[in-house]
Amino acid sequence: MEKKSYRFFFSFTGIAALFVFGLFYFFPDQISFSTFREKKKQGLFYEVIGSYKKEPQKEHEEEQPEKIYYTIEFGVFKTEEEAREQVGVLAEKKIEAFYSPLSTEDGTLYRVRKGLYSKQKTAEEEASRVELSTNISAKALKF
Repeated sequence: MEKKSYRFFFSFTGIAALFVFGLFYFFPDQISFSTFREKKKQGLFYEVIGSYKKEPQKEHEEEQPEKIYYTIEFGVFKTEEEAREQVGVLAEKKIEAFYSPLSTEDGTLYRVRKGLYSKQKTAEEEASRVELSTNISAKALKF
């Protein structure tokens, strides 16, 4: 009888150890030994709140403008089937395009687009190249 209880104990501790190992393996950023050490140093939760020090903000901190991207749009369609057809036509011509829904007051529209460009000039050049090679209208738009 005692052998069975030892087997159960060791199998249970083995499963528990695998579970804990899995937590550390799959969630290394959320769970680590350093996290436990820091919490031990900080004390209990209500003690930590009172000791929180906010870092002073820099007075002349420069705000960086948001990066603007551009994309090529081949059209806006009322139905998803029309958008899929347009993506299929473009795929036949070796152009990787996608469609995305746009919710409006009148319903959902589907935009067919290609790429993401950091410069407007590059997007416009690609749009004109695609338009010349496929005879499908294409516009470079701000994303």
